[in-house]
Amino acid sequence: MAPRDPRKDDILEVLDLPGIERLLVANAGAHGDTLDEALAAFKRVGCKQAILSRWMRPSNWPRHWTP
Repeated sequence: MAPRDPRKDDILEVLDLPGIERLLVANAGAHGDTLDEALAAFKRVGCKQAILSRWMRPSNWPRHWTP
């Protein structure tokens, strides 16, 4: 979900349940400005934890395919 998505608050409101903790998984390969924007946007809606993740395509997969 994009930080500027106008539906972001509505989508995250669905997860506003007792016992559910929000966790942001951010692309570690993104530019710094993009990460700052994402972290700021999701912090405002209650995400207090984040994981930086980087997906790497295995060398034997076709170059054009990504999940």
